[in-house]
Amino acid sequence: MGIEYYNANPNLKRVGQEMKFTKAQVEEFVKCSQDKVYFAEKFMKIVHVDKGLMTIPLYEYQKNLLRTLSDHRFAIILQSRQSGKTTTLTVDLLHYILFNNHKTCAILANKGATAREILHRIKMAYEHLPKWLQQGVVEWNKGSIELENGSRILTAASSSDNIRGQAISYLFVDECAFVDNWEEFYSSVYPTISSGKESRIVLVSTANGMNHYYKLWEDATSGRSNYAAFEVLWSDVPGRDAAWKEETINNTSEGAFLQEHENHFLGSSHTLIASSALRQLAIGNPLYESEDQALKIYKEPVEGHSYVNIVDTSHGKGLDFSAFSIIDVTEYPFEQVAVYYNADISPLMYPSVVAHVSRKFNEAWVLVETNDIGEQVVNTLNYELEYENIISDNNGAQYSLGVRTTKSVKAIGCSTLRDLVEHKKLIIRDKDSIFELGGFIQKGKSYEADVGFHDDIVMTLVLFAWLTTQENFEDLRQSFNIREAIYSKQIESMEEDLTPFGFIENGLDDDVEIVEIEGDGTVWRSSGL
Repeated sequence: MGIEYYNANPNLKRVGQEMKFTKAQVEEFVKCSQDKVYFAEKFMKIVHVDKGLMTIPLYEYQKNLLRTLSDHRFAIILQSRQSGKTTTLTVDLLHYILFNNHKTCAILANKGATAREILHRIKMAYEHLPKWLQQGVVEWNKGSIELENGSRILTAASSSDNIRGQAISYLFVDECAFVDNWEEFYSSVYPTISSGKESRIVLVSTANGMNHYYKLWEDATSGRSNYAAFEVLWSDVPGRDAAWKEETINNTSEGAFLQEHENHFLGSSHTLIASSALRQLAIGNPLYESEDQALKIYKEPVEGHSYVNIVDTSHGKGLDFSAFSIIDVTEYPFEQVAVYYNADISPLMYPSVVAHVSRKFNEAWVLVETNDIGEQVVNTLNYELEYENIISDNNGAQYSLGVRTTKSVKAIGCSTLRDLVEHKKLIIRDKDSIFELGGFIQKGKSYEADVGFHDDIVMTLVLFAWLTTQENFEDLRQSFNIREAIYSKQIESMEEDLTPFGFIENGLDDDVEIVEIEGDGTVWRSSGL
């Protein structure tokens, strides 16, 4: 009795077909289950753009990538354009559903058609496997497949809700850098997947500016996340040499080549800070990070140093962030030493955080942006918490605590911030700050956050830059040392006034020895006793 086919497709067998294996086939099956590279190179076929249907000849980097995917549950891949990333992941996904039971894979991409194209390649490779390697087919649709062993693959656009609530064993996100509303999507699917002990997440993309993928990649390469980072450059593909590079640049542009083939995270177009300067900003690892990850301290307060804290306030409803940046202004280059970034903190609680951290940094001068609810914050700081070192804006017409971000203030701040960063007069170490700078773009005659970005921390830097142009800025820089000097002088004067001098009569002896005990003031003792 022959094999029955699924939907009359001679390349697919139906569920429940009995197969008689030869000893050689059993050995091959076991070997394939244990070695993805062997399985791919011997049994998988793809359609080559020039050669048509052919067995996969894996590049060396593809073999290493498959091994990396086997060794790590979480992986992020930064890959040059047209370097074979889809082929590699086709191997990994097909091997996963073929040799594991009751697993659900989800292929997501910025567009549903992109995800379905990857599934199409998996289906084609599956149809050309020997029947003894195949599972029976339960479902074989355009957007999903299911095999007899209970494993299946779903596809969807990353913006959809199709996989929410699903028990996903393997999440593969293609063109991850191009996914809109990434934070919302990721926060909804990650908890379900990460809760399993063997579930996997693989993120793949070319670079696309300094967006969420830039943050994910930087966290992975610096060891701040559990993702294994794997990079593929144009030169990793056999046959691509200097002549190919030159031809590609001539046909596109040098900027396009840097981003799409050399994996440079260029900023969005028309960013306030030039892309070349953005690439030179080095993300630092915080010395301290609060439990909620809102406060990050990159350098401890230094005795004798002067600090400025620039404060921006949100409504605490998760839409925008309350943020502040503490800058060491003692000497050039100025340096960002602490950052606070929290979308949920109430404006009622925020002033206490500002005051507490500012006091730790030598009673830092505080500049609060007061366009909206910030006025409530600065008044609480001043009148209720009695924080003294609040910067006031006196524009000649009226005197007020904090500063309002007018068009003029913002224009001066943006221009000055560009100069400070591009001429390395301001050191920025915070990853969220650098991330926001990568999406702070020109819109009309001003600058604001690009789609998918925030600019809350950037605006603290803009206001700091504006502050450096004000006449009293140098006084603020030196104020700490001046206060210390005045305080020391007053203490010295008081001690001189209180210190006795000469000899006194106590009725017991002709002279008395004065003995000073450090820390306890002065004690008198008769020299004859």
